[in-house]
Amino acid sequence: MNVSRQPVLQALLLLRKQGFVRETGRRGLVVAELDPRFIGQLYEVRAALDGAACRGAALRGPPRLDGAGRR
Repeated sequence: MNVSRQPVLQALLLLRKQGFVRETGRRGLVVAELDPRFIGQLYEVRAALDGAACRGAALRGPPRLDGAGRR
């Protein structure tokens, strides 16, 4: 995949810190079991963010194809 090790290591350490992966000793890291209630909360947050993004896009209207009005 031609990816440097450092960014992958940093991502795995962050996932471990957040509880999404756990150490298994000599076998390395595995995906942690997640509480179904926590997964439900993640979906609720995602739905709220998606809704807010859609409302914002609807209020802004379609993008101008000529690039005018962009910052």
